[in-house]
Amino acid sequence: MKIRWFNRRELADAIGVDPATLGRRLSKMTFGGEFVIARIKFNSTVEKYTFNPSVVYRRDGKPDDTLQAMFAVKYQGR
Repeated sequence: MKIRWFNRRELADAIGVDPATLGRRLSKMTFGGEFVIARIKFNSTVEKYTFNPSVVYRRDGKPDDTLQAMFAVKYQGR
């Protein structure tokens, strides 16, 4: 399994938004009750983004279970 990670600038360019507004846009981007893009924080300074394989998947069949599990988490707020 290979996950294509984006940094903030790459993702903003890919979806056509300003990097400064990316966080607000992501919280509203859902499809079928699931988030379209995941933000993963690796530490306090590194965060990466990836697309939900249930929404955007470029292969035949179904996505890997590990990749699907990244999006199975429901947001609880702070």
